[in-house]
Amino acid sequence: MKTLIRGGTVLTLDREDRILVGEDVLIEDARIARVGGRIDECLGPFDRVIDAAGRLVMPGLVNAHYHCYDRFLRGMWEGLPLEMWILCASPIFQPIVDPRALTVRSRLCAAEMLLSGTTACVDNLHPTGLSMELLSPQLQGYLDSGLRVGAAPMIWNRPFTQTMPYLGTILPEAERERLDGSPSTVNAALEFHRRLVKDWDLREGRVHVMLAPAGPQRCTDELLRAFAAASEEERRPMHSHILETKVQAVVARELYGKSMIAHLRELGALSPRLTAIHAVWLSPDDIAMLRDAGATVAHNPICNLKLLSGVAPVPRLLEAGVTVALGTDNPSANDSSNLFDSIKLAALLQSLAGPAPRAQSAARAALRMATAGGARAMGLADEVGAVEAGRRADLILLDLGTLGFVPLNDPVHQVVYCENGSSVRTVLVDGRVVVDEGRLTTLDLQALREEGTEFARKAVTDNRAVREQYTRLRPHFEEMHRRAVAQDLGFDAFPHWRF
Repeated sequence: MKTLIRGGTVLTLDREDRILVGEDVLIEDARIARVGGRIDECLGPFDRVIDAAGRLVMPGLVNAHYHCYDRFLRGMWEGLPLEMWILCASPIFQPIVDPRALTVRSRLCAAEMLLSGTTACVDNLHPTGLSMELLSPQLQGYLDSGLRVGAAPMIWNRPFTQTMPYLGTILPEAERERLDGSPSTVNAALEFHRRLVKDWDLREGRVHVMLAPAGPQRCTDELLRAFAAASEEERRPMHSHILETKVQAVVARELYGKSMIAHLRELGALSPRLTAIHAVWLSPDDIAMLRDAGATVAHNPICNLKLLSGVAPVPRLLEAGVTVALGTDNPSANDSSNLFDSIKLAALLQSLAGPAPRAQSAARAALRMATAGGARAMGLADEVGAVEAGRRADLILLDLGTLGFVPLNDPVHQVVYCENGSSVRTVLVDGRVVVDEGRLTTLDLQALREEGTEFARKAVTDNRAVREQYTRLRPHFEEMHRRAVAQDLGFDAFPHWRF
């Protein structure tokens, strides 16, 4: 199968950072075969020729952190810190067990991402009861859409009330027992991972199984060591929510007597395969440890603001040489799965550090977070994230005739500051066209909307019991939160809000 993309403006984001005007890209099967120049007809015949005149050809965006589980709860909350939002949105308290609903849910997520230029995402799936029967329909939804997915189901085995400071003494005993449930064993978690690898890894070349201890404070040291060992043995990426909020920084001191990053280093869990999700409450020493380990940080600027967590110290991370990727996070903690929104905010938030000389512009840094950074987080650093021969053909074409690109002065700046996904016309994943002139080719979008609306109506109705629980627990969680944010961590964090 040969596809020729003819005569586009190619924003390669390759090692030389080339921008090619009026040149071609040749795709053979799932990979890019040639980039640049005018490709001679003798290299044909071509199965498809895409006229890219007036189009910007660039790497597909990589959403380095996402959750599909709350897609039906979009637009329901604001003003809640993470620890209280969890009580409303987490499937721990109201799981969906209808396989068809799970498939429709991930299809909705994938469709939104593809139509706005995202070709790959890491989904920290919710593995209800470590059930492959409930996880598989979610992955099938992604496969049906044509998206590339990093399958990273969250695993934890520490009782819920031990994952937040003070809850053990604040909550009534009956509430404590109800929230804690029966955590999984390490052996059960590892067996679940092995089955996931066997059944799904590299399915159709687009499912990439990862390890995902949900957050260090939610896992015993035994589980963290086991996952770190599996990551090393299998050369497999590992993603974990780390220091997203000040509450997590406080509970780390309570559990370990030191920072969470220092504890992970002692366990042997810091490595180039680790992606620290969020990483908002980092000390300078934490940043140095991440740099020395070669770890990646997945920056989620919109949800960090919406959930009142603060702003990750991205300028300090970049100055230290830490790779930063970019994510949108939850559909109800961001209310959008459009990575272009996050790119613009990630560029602008770098200015909070004040004017300073930088090795590259804030816009270029943000765009690389959403391409090369995400590729690194997925363990696909040499596979996606640039328009370069030998890489997988995960590409998007933007219409340069839309008003945000008129006049075209600087493609990078205008992609970052002017684009919102509405200019996306063509999307290819593994060389297959999955969006053609703005139309999703893999799914019936109207039928998906209708089915999704019905399932969402039921999910919102079922959520009433969760809202009643939230009302009952809210005073206790507010007291926990008040005590935690009053703690002095002993370092001057990058700009945060005090709640």
